[in-house]
Amino acid sequence: MVCIAFPCSYLNLKNKSSVVVCDDDMTIKWSSPGDIENYNIQWDVRITGKKMKVQIDASKRATDIRFLYLGLSEVFASLMPLINNLSQKCGDTKFSFLCNYSNLRKFLNELKMLSYAMLLCGGENPRFEKNPRLNVEVVNELVGRDLAKVKSKKRLPLLVKVWKERINLLVELFSKNMNLLFLEYYLDGKLTEYPPQWLEEIVNVVREARSLGFKVLFPLKERNIYEMLKQSFSEVILVEQQSLRFYESLLEIACERPQTCYSLFEIVGYLHGNPSPTYTDGTQRFLEELVSCGLLRKVEGKYLIEY
Repeated sequence: MVCIAFPCSYLNLKNKSSVVVCDDDMTIKWSSPGDIENYNIQWDVRITGKKMKVQIDASKRATDIRFLYLGLSEVFASLMPLINNLSQKCGDTKFSFLCNYSNLRKFLNELKMLSYAMLLCGGENPRFEKNPRLNVEVVNELVGRDLAKVKSKKRLPLLVKVWKERINLLVELFSKNMNLLFLEYYLDGKLTEYPPQWLEEIVNVVREARSLGFKVLFPLKERNIYEMLKQSFSEVILVEQQSLRFYESLLEIACERPQTCYSLFEIVGYLHGNPSPTYTDGTQRFLEELVSCGLLRKVEGKYLIEY
């Protein structure tokens, strides 16, 4: 599995959510069995043109796949006006119920509620009462079962199944209007202090995000996490931020002007509109750097941009 990572300075993302979590029945224990932990997750979303970039920072719980679900729920819930607008422009009857603000608000609140329930569903008895924002009757209605009567290890898969049905609908709507969906999933250097199997769980996070339609990027708060990443992925590519932004621009070109390969001068023209020596030299330097690290392929003097 190929993974793209880049070093970054610590960034306080614009939004923060506080949640209650219990690790009963989880393979990896981030807190002691039976303990209830209050935890903060930071997140943001940036949309420019036809590119959407979701940013999630769960710190030490980055390897807890439930926090991927939580972060995505928070992000999409924050985009209610845009979702309403896109559903109206789309014209597809599949999304018509999202054109009504009351229906949309209810849909997004239920999406978040499902993710909250995932954090407290383990153990002999689920701990739903620990989160006052969680309406158990609504969650039971959404999954079609009384979760208290469901075997503990079957609760999370059941919640995830219903959650995915909803998130897939939203991702499909955005995919109809966006060329690129990125997920920047922050990794903290402190992860190197924990047992190796914790970091191995990040593979499941990446696999899940990709199945939802996101191209995953790992901002590394500290470079020391890179060596551990190489143990979890068959191939991990480390690039600098500037080179990565250039690569994202190439992906936008490939989406908007699809063709087999691109010459240097075509790329310069698309990016700058002016094939001056300054632009040409700088662009070629970035292109060759991306070829050398494996993000691009060079075929008969032209560049193959694969998404």
